[in-house]
Amino acid sequence: MAVIDATVFMGMHHALNDRRQRALKVVMSNFDEGFEISFDQIGICDSIVWRRPREVQDAYYPFMDVLHTEMPFRRRGYSLATIERAANDPQLAEIRTSSPSCALLAASVIEESELLYTFDPVLLKSQPTVRYVACSYGTQPGGIRSGGSFPGELQQLYNESRSLVITENDFGHA
Repeated sequence: MAVIDATVFMGMHHALNDRRQRALKVVMSNFDEGFEISFDQIGICDSIVWRRPREVQDAYYPFMDVLHTEMPFRRRGYSLATIERAANDPQLAEIRTSSPSCALLAASVIEESELLYTFDPVLLKSQPTVRYVACSYGTQPGGIRSGGSFPGELQQLYNESRSLVITENDFGHA
């Protein structure tokens, strides 16, 4: 099961159409298989949404709730080995300095030899994780089939959730 981070999950509501379409393709092409997502990445998503007006939250959360019900998501914390790698691995020093959260995510992905879908610039420029990264802003992500729409009522809920619009600045405050 591939790993998704907050930049891709929230990317489905990004102001930039290209970013939004890439995030949607990642999610739709993995709809049946699902994703793993860490508890801290879920927290980043919530932090972004909770800063919005109540009306926007009320439009967004039905989509998110149904998506998390219909699409397989494995939510997980970090193991002690992952925490130790994030704190001590010299290859993660630059990531750790820029973003401790990214260092934890990178360490987790490296520990498990998993595929990570991300738009995070800290992770995309890092050498230790680049072999695990499958999604970047400037290039076509590998292994992504073209998506159409979400199944059933989920597409309508997504359309209604589009009153939530995020930008890169939202991640700096999460």
